[in-house]
Formats: sequence, C-alpha cells, structure tokens
Amino acid sequence: MSEAGQKVSYRSTKEELAARMEALGWLMYWLMKEPLAEREPDYALLKRVFDEQYLLAEGPGGGKEKKVKTREKTEMPAASTVVANPHDTDAEFRTKSGKTISGYSVNITETCDSGTLNLIVDVQVEGAGTSDQSYLEEAVESAKAKVPEKVEEVYTDGGYHSADNQEYCKKEKIDWTLRGISGKPSKYDLSYNENGELVVFNTETKQAVPAKRAKTKDPAAPERWVIKDGDRAPVYFEDKDVVVCGLRKKIAALPKEKLDIRNNVEATVFQLGYHYRGNKSRYRGLIKHRLWAISRCLWINYRRIAAWIGKKEAKAASAAGHILKSFRFYFYKLPFIPQFV
Repeated sequence: MSEAGQKVSYRSTKEELAARMEALGWLMYWLMKEPLAEREPDYALLKRVFDEQYLLAEGPGGGKEKKVKTREKTEMPAASTVVANPHDTDAEFRTKSGKTISGYSVNITETCDSGTLNLIVDVQVEGAGTSDQSYLEEAVESAKAKVPEKVEEVYTDGGYHSADNQEYCKKEKIDWTLRGISGKPSKYDLSYNENGELVVFNTETKQAVPAKRAKTKDPAAPERWVIKDGDRAPVYFEDKDVVVCGLRKKIAALPKEKLDIRNNVEATVFQLGYHYRGNKSRYRGLIKHRLWAISRCLWINYRRIAAWIGKKEAKAASAAGHILKSFRFYFYKLPFIPQFV
C-alpha cells in the first residue's frame, strides 16, 4: 500500500524479504488458531505450507508465547515435494538438464519385438519430482505379468541408470541397453586387468596412470583406488566408476538397429501427448492424470490393434487377388474412451 500504483515490480533487500516472510508466517499461524479453523476447506493446505516453510520456537525467556521463524534450507522437506501450486497440491517439480519441470511425469513401457504387434503394457504416473530411476524395476515387473515370453532385453535412455537398476537387471539376466548416461564423461578410461587390479588411462595425455588401493578407516566402506596424476589432488575411484566407464564404451558401440528401437519409443510418447500443446495439461490432481494417461494408452493400443488387423486382412486379400476397402471403419467401431475432467 505504501508503493505507487503504477509500479509493476518492487525491489526489496534481503532483510526486508525475511521480515515479510516472518510476518506472513505469523498471519498463517494466527489463522490456524482461529476457533473452528480446522473445519475450513483450505485449513489442511494452509497447515501444510506452514509446516513446510516455518518452525515454532520458544518465545523470549522461554515464555508461553511462541515465535514463528522461517526454516533454513537444510531444515525444509525435499524441494520437489513442497507445495508448488495452491490449485494443484499433488503437482511437484524438479530440475532436469538445467530446466525446471513442474507437474507430473508419465512413464510408459511397451513391447518392442520386431515383426509383430507391439503394445503398451504398463503406465506409471507420478509427480514430476519422481526420478526416472525409480520407475524401472516396477515397470519391468509389471510387464513380466502381461507378456507370455521371458523379458530378455530392456531399452531406456540414460536417465534410468543407477547402480541399483544395474544390479536388478544383472540378477534378472536382462540385457539392458542405454542410450546414454547422465553426467559428464570422465577423462579417465577405467578397467580391471587379469589380476583384478585397476588400470587407469588418461585419454587426454594418452598415458597410463598407476593406481593403488586406498586405505580407509571404515571396514564397511566400498573398496577404493587412488591415483596421483601430475600436480592435481589425488583422484579416487570405486567399482561403480569402472562399471559406468564400461557402459559408456558399450553405448558408443551400439549398432543402428538398437538405436532405432529407442526412437520408436519416442513416437509413443508423441502419440500420448499429442493434444498437449506446450506440455500444458488439461487436468489437476494425480488421480485425474492417471485416468487420462491410462485412457490415452488404451486408445493407442486399440489403434495399433486395428491397424495390425487391417494390415493382415489387406495382405490376405491381396494374396487372393481382392481389393479391400479402407480399414478406417474398423477403427471407428472401437469402444469410445471417455475424457475425464
């Protein structure tokens, strides 16, 4: 109220912002203490925001009067789980590849055998704060229950990579093909020799660097190796670093046939979000987004089944010397999938 009306932005010092945040916290605290406040429809949301952003501390001299103060960053819940939108409290956000992604993420699993009908076999919808790595095991296990053959190969992009997922695929004897691995590649090429000792090669200087086992005071800590490369500080490596290095070399040698499989998956994602211009959703809430994703994936499967049947009928008719009419009619006779709003 003290600013000029024609202003559209205001400058505040760090101290002024802190004071205003504290005043806002006090307002929220007293609103929640109002008689019968718990019965108000927005009480739960107000309390959640207060608990995420503020702390109640003892007043001066340890009196009964409480003091409201803003939480330090280290005291706050994970950034991806705090309320990002008061109109959609299920929505989450996270930073990926330098970009902030907000809302929800959809993970799709489909079969990818060549020369046959491939369908979507699993759909997962979670807040955008859910990491890609957490989807893989559940998606593969769900797919196993829906396909008759053994799952032998899995294709994903680099965002799904983790040590736990590597161990899972190894245990299940699954050949996991990654299109890449997040993070900057190391300049050191790592491998083990026949004696189980680490071999380190600097790809920039084109020289081998001697490595020795690093000492540790914690017997439960993973085994580490250490090198001294020039005047730089010592560099330490673990077994997971060797595994990642081997994966990068494997990815670089992937044949075109395997790369094309991943490209087909991108087409499925395009079909799923075809009507979402600018990645803007039409819905709010996790349940509605799950219903939308399942309905949309059912439609994609129906469309593929119709096209597959039409293709087989056309092939059979061609062999018999007949000409079939367009199979578009076949598609439009499929059950209508409602849009949930």
